[in-house]
Amino acid sequence: MYGVPKICKTAKDFERVHEMATQGKLPKEQVKNHWRGLLNNRQRYVFDRILSDTEDPDGNPPDYIVLENELEDGTTERRQHKLEKNPDALIFQLRYTVSQVENKLSELEVD
Repeated sequence: MYGVPKICKTAKDFERVHEMATQGKLPKEQVKNHWRGLLNNRQRYVFDRILSDTEDPDGNPPDYIVLENELEDGTTERRQHKLEKNPDALIFQLRYTVSQVENKLSELEVD
């Protein structure tokens, strides 16, 4: 392997680049970006409901966000989206837990 791959698809890929980074054979920051990507994609925003013009969202960001769409008739539609666990996220497909990934990140912090 020459350098850090742009994409890691399997747990074996993640473990291989992690080991090489801990041995000083690969840049740690680039490998940490792969682990961070697993954490960042474990949640997603899902449409919850349409809000009226003056209605407040059910909660604060990042748990809830409001997106506005201009409709063909010139009015604006306010759509509430809720942050939820993404069951299709790569972290879960590879059978990693959040704490395992956080531990991998911690291992790369130690010098």
